[in-house]
Amino acid sequence: MNLSISLPFWLQYGAAGCFLISAVFWFRSKRHIIDSLFLLTGFVLHSWFLWSLGNASGMFMPNTMVSLEVFMPWGFSAVVLLHGTFTGRKRTVNSAVFLILAFAVAVSFQVRMLISENSLVYPPGPTHPAGWVTAFFFIESMAYVVFFLACWYALLYARGNEDAAVFHNYIILAFVLFSLSQVVGAVWSYIGWAVPFHLSSDRHYISAAFWLFLALYLHLKLLSGWTARRRALLIALSFLPVFYFRYIPYFLSHFREQPQ
Repeated sequence: MNLSISLPFWLQYGAAGCFLISAVFWFRSKRHIIDSLFLLTGFVLHSWFLWSLGNASGMFMPNTMVSLEVFMPWGFSAVVLLHGTFTGRKRTVNSAVFLILAFAVAVSFQVRMLISENSLVYPPGPTHPAGWVTAFFFIESMAYVVFFLACWYALLYARGNEDAAVFHNYIILAFVLFSLSQVVGAVWSYIGWAVPFHLSSDRHYISAAFWLFLALYLHLKLLSGWTARRRALLIALSFLPVFYFRYIPYFLSHFREQPQ
């Protein structure tokens, strides 16, 4: 099956275009109705693309929709739209559209790369029960989404935007979600491999390191000298190593596996 033909890529590119327009209106206007509208439109288009991806093989596979980085722009826009609905600090919240745009553009290239290697869609199997796989990757992906948003708001707070103090609450939510994902992953591991944990790759150790980092950060508030500004700077700087260790080796592995 040629996914390059069957997938409606115009939806993915259209979503990125809407995020770009939303970023322009955020930058040039103090009214947040228009940038929120384009952010919502991008969210809808990307949701449509994910649905098409889940049905690309001829049968509905929800794990494909959430187990790839293609899910990240959806998670970002969903959280920002939800947060923006219940806060009066819409300008600060909506500023994350720049982060969403960056991920949306990067994901567009990633999808093309995965399709060229015929590794975009992973069917469920005996060790990959669709329900638990979908639940695990959805919760884990949302944990990373919330963490990266925390990094964005922490950067704003470190630069003097007091409204961005919500970064700490985002870290708490990321810790809760990531902890829950590890429990769900343990159940999946038990069902798929008959052991509660299946340490088989560097990814699992990276997950353990990430969880420990979140746990240690939450205790910094109890130590003298670690003001909110210093903690915000730490979280903002942590974006690069977390992004690198979680995603870059994945890209490099694909390049190394390509035939010479």
